[in-house]
Amino acid sequence: MTHFRLFTATLTILFLSMVAVAAETTNLDSVKGLSPGDVIVLHGYTDSGKDLELKIKAHHILKGSGYESHIFDCSSDETIYIDLEKDKVIVSVVEKDVDLNAVGLSENKLDKIDAKEKGSISYDGKEFNYFDSDEAAYYENGEEDEKVYYWEFDTTDGDYTLQVIYFDEEEEYVVELLEELDLNEISIKRSAG
Repeated sequence: MTHFRLFTATLTILFLSMVAVAAETTNLDSVKGLSPGDVIVLHGYTDSGKDLELKIKAHHILKGSGYESHIFDCSSDETIYIDLEKDKVIVSVVEKDVDLNAVGLSENKLDKIDAKEKGSISYDGKEFNYFDSDEAAYYENGEEDEKVYYWEFDTTDGDYTLQVIYFDEEEEYVVELLEELDLNEISIKRSAG
């Protein structure tokens, strides 16, 4: 149940006083090497246009067929997803956690969508279309914790994803609204030592 709580995300802002931070880089292909203590910088992310620096507290991995999502729990309870696919890197921030019923989904409806490999839902004034679903392994802090099943629904413009993850052991659904970020808006600061 510990990893279920790690998915919580609020949009509170915490400015960090950084000590022992090494050079800044924008090479996101090296995200596999990110670890607690490193900092993800979201440039111009706040309402006032200031940068938001998020110190990584934990690094989890959701790994499926041809898909690897690195999940970083950060300071100020922000959660960042960095998805590595065969030919691209996608960075998203959890905008909010959502209840399964609030998006008009149920276990039965997800089963039907999965069987047809198509479907759409409306939430928060946006239309989300089925993109993918599959089994995956969830690694909490780098160690395999359990098998999960996930569904992804994307907006037509690709700016938002509604992600549903089912944790079999807890029989719990985690539903998150993700906002994709422009790679130019993100950089990494590695901690020294």
